[in-house]
Amino acid sequence: MSTWLLVVLLIGQIFIGFFAAMAMMFMACAENAPTLSKRLDRVLVSLWVTFIIALAVSVGIIIVGLINAAQYSHALLIPWPLLLLIAIIWSWVSLRAKRDKDKKKRLT
Repeated sequence: MSTWLLVVLLIGQIFIGFFAAMAMMFMACAENAPTLSKRLDRVLVSLWVTFIIALAVSVGIIIVGLINAAQYSHALLIPWPLLLLIAIIWSWVSLRAKRDKDKKKRLT
């Protein structure tokens, strides 16, 4: 992979990754409908923090690779499985909360 393409992907990863992480945090705080258990809340927050750390580590690996003229383009893939896991858990929580809310409406 050429250096300029790697730099463009790196910049894109920084902006898209941090935007995605912050947007998901805002969505979790602004959307008070789902009530999270303490355990699930800790899991989601831990995954968000781990995603941010993984994003920073992948950026660091690529920068070190650029300085040492080595190819570490596979490091771009490090944080994205975590983001996918966060999205899956959050959508599961949202669907569960919506189902519980609908069930309470029917009972009332």
